[in-house]
Amino acid sequence: MFLRTDFIITASSDGHLKFWKKKYAEGVEFVKHFRCHLGEFLMVYNVFTDQFVREIGKDETMRFVGVSLCRAVPDIRARLQGAAATIETEAADNPNLNKTTDPDPIMVCCAYKKNRFYLFTNTEPYSTDESDESATSRDIFNERPRKEDQLTAVEQEGETARATEEAVLHTTMGDIRIRLFPNECPRTVENFSTHARRGYYNGLTFHRVIKSFMIQTGDPTGKGTGGQSIWGADFEDEFHPRLRHDKPFKVSMANAGPNSNGSQFFITVCPAEWLDGKNTIFGEVIEGMNVVQKINQVPTFEKSGRPRNEISIMSITLK
Repeated sequence: MFLRTDFIITASSDGHLKFWKKKYAEGVEFVKHFRCHLGEFLMVYNVFTDQFVREIGKDETMRFVGVSLCRAVPDIRARLQGAAATIETEAADNPNLNKTTDPDPIMVCCAYKKNRFYLFTNTEPYSTDESDESATSRDIFNERPRKEDQLTAVEQEGETARATEEAVLHTTMGDIRIRLFPNECPRTVENFSTHARRGYYNGLTFHRVIKSFMIQTGDPTGKGTGGQSIWGADFEDEFHPRLRHDKPFKVSMANAGPNSNGSQFFITVCPAEWLDGKNTIFGEVIEGMNVVQKINQVPTFEKSGRPRNEISIMSITLK
């Protein structure tokens, strides 16, 4: 089914424009060929009157390279969709509810080497301010931040993450309070804390439970094969002589070998000295041991160790 404007316009880089009319059975029919000087603005050409009727974006400095047109001709019922409908409204024999409004097309454009898109419309910008200047001024918050601002934001986020000493895992079976070791394992704690602050762990399941050993989580895929660090790549182990798996309820990074830490971590329920020097300990449970034990005792699938009834992290609170 064709649109009301059944024309196709093709253009070449040397300024050749060709107008084609869509035909239902035969495909397209050549209508007119035109050659023009292509500038850095958009020109609207009327194929019926054979005239240029408008120039768009002539005062702008960018060069437009992609254009898409939204006709935007909704009927009244479409515009009222989502509004509260009363019995009187539905029963009313109101012809205005069935008519269409005047078209208000929107042109969406991309520009050469610009990381944004541009909208052209016949409607004036909306503003709640009475001053005319505020209605047409640019919103500075959509501009790209300066490099020094980006570095400052990263540094501040990193300092906050390294200063975090406690975290509370709010799970579907209860809360687990963890003491973190930012001095002994600064990068590991930074990785965990930043993920937690960004909501990375929210909704992730405990995808692996080994009875009388540990519970594991932190994988977005839920299969034990996914997850990544805040830097996008694996990061190094951080072993400390004071931190050992000599007691239960240690919080350690899961990995696939040396220096392959990502986002997955596990909590032990028994001493596990054989993990010393293999898995980075970055915290220990100080409250909610009973919750850890309850999770460790749930029924699981034999091969994968995945709980038969899903258990997940709802959110993490950092302190």
